[in-house]
Amino acid sequence: TVNRKFYPAIAPTQSSSYDTFVTEEWTERTGKKWTGLGGDNKMSNAANWANNDMPEAGDDIDFTIAVPNAEIDANIDATFGKVWLGAGDLPAFTGTLSATAVNDLTRMQTYDTATADFTFTLAAQDFAWNGGAAANWSDVNVWMNADAAATWADNNNAIFNTANATVTLNDNVTANSLAFDAPATIGGAATLTASSVSVASDVTAVISAPTVGALEKTGAGALTLTENRTDVTTLTEGTLALVGTASLDWTQLAFGTDPAKPVTLEVGPDATIANIPNPWKVQSANGVDTVFCKQGGDWLVRDQLYLGGGATASFQHNGGNLTVWGFLSVGEGGTGLLDICGGTVKSTRSGTYTLIGNNRAATVVVSNSGSLVVSGSVAVGNQPGSSGTLVVADGGTVSVGGSLIFCNRNASTSGRVDLGRGGVIAAVNAYRKNAGSATFNFDGGTFKKSSGTGDIFDASGVDVVVSANGGTIDNNGLAITIPCTITGVGGLTLSGAGTTTVSADQSYTGTTTVSNGTTLSVGGGVTLAGPLALEAGSTLNLVSYTHGVTPVVASALALPESGTVALTLNGG
Repeated sequence: TVNRKFYPAIAPTQSSSYDTFVTEEWTERTGKKWTGLGGDNKMSNAANWANNDMPEAGDDIDFTIAVPNAEIDANIDATFGKVWLGAGDLPAFTGTLSATAVNDLTRMQTYDTATADFTFTLAAQDFAWNGGAAANWSDVNVWMNADAAATWADNNNAIFNTANATVTLNDNVTANSLAFDAPATIGGAATLTASSVSVASDVTAVISAPTVGALEKTGAGALTLTENRTDVTTLTEGTLALVGTASLDWTQLAFGTDPAKPVTLEVGPDATIANIPNPWKVQSANGVDTVFCKQGGDWLVRDQLYLGGGATASFQHNGGNLTVWGFLSVGEGGTGLLDICGGTVKSTRSGTYTLIGNNRAATVVVSNSGSLVVSGSVAVGNQPGSSGTLVVADGGTVSVGGSLIFCNRNASTSGRVDLGRGGVIAAVNAYRKNAGSATFNFDGGTFKKSSGTGDIFDASGVDVVVSANGGTIDNNGLAITIPCTITGVGGLTLSGAGTTTVSADQSYTGTTTVSNGTTLSVGGGVTLAGPLALEAGSTLNLVSYTHGVTPVVASALALPESGTVALTLNGG
């Protein structure tokens, strides 16, 4: 008797319930032999195999001794070699077998009368692009498979190692995975299904064709998508960028779990994130550093926005507007960074704090043309153990309807403001609420009184320092007071059409410059460690003046070469 083997007449690596067969004579079979005597039909039970000899990865499996009715249970996770299926009644598998190649998926029986009721999933093969700079995906022989020219067959691995190749999808394609070892672009109107897309370090790949099904982005390189995605997207490593009018559903987005693999999500000026939740938590997970980059557009968060998580979560705002109706919390449950280097971020609920360092370390940087607008107050260092830093420089502006509050809720917090060149902060005042480390450092920027009168700093809570680049205090046409001692090696410019009263000795050694239109009111023996310079159009008001008592002490007095300055005594 000559046995015959049957195998499906389908393309390599295709999954199918086999109902079409071709035959060829065959005289030998090998493999670990199934007996089914274990009583539970589980492939992981050694008693179901001859001599209790269970198959391992790569082994052939012989089901020709007994009708298997085998259950491929959760304890079986291997790719096998040849799979011999017995004569007589068809086996009834529960689950999926995985084998190494199509010609190894053979079915043994002496007749061909019924349809198999099980599915083989074949191990994917590698297809490397061989179509040059531009070709259609499905063209003949534009791929290499096992060192031979080949035409694509679905469910295999697509590898792109030809630099700057442009591949057009002329048919719908299903791939087990895509690997970009060199820059490449995949376009066309047909759809691409690929469960995994890997991009090598320093490589950028572009997929401008529609993608469907779950997709995992791996590799340290960058993947750019130009079409909408509504299915599950997992960013495991590297960068995923949305450009054009592409959108991504936030509720279908997951981030990686390996702390050694940071991730970045970039959203272009006209791209969008759909289904932003309320509140919105842009947080890293499982110790993975996460960067979210917004390039433009007008976005609205109808509740709170939290930045933080298990590692460092960074939100880069490069353009457009981001409006938050609730409070904005940076450093929520993990280190947070808000980098506003373009466009405007607004927190619009009055009476609500914007938190910089809520319960972890946090930094907010506002620079270039970026602006932060807060209707309420800003807490720099909030909960116990937190630390907050606000950096404003290079054209960045911060407008605060309330106050800058350091160490808001606990003494074991710290807060710092660095106001660099070209940076402007407008607020009612700045003060420390609880004992803790609080520093306001002038490094060339301007602190402007936004509203009200009175102290612009508290008398002793915040350490105010002037660096060599100096700084400016703008009274904004109001009557304000500097009640604290300011230290440092730089100088201060006093500006604004109102009156600035200095009521404490000053130990900074740079020049105090009174601008045109500004009134400096001093007296009571106040000492300025550095020179005093009066610009034309300024006013020096010596209060509490008594004959024979020095109202103010300065190392030098500089007057303008032309124009006039006003000197008033006791405000008269």
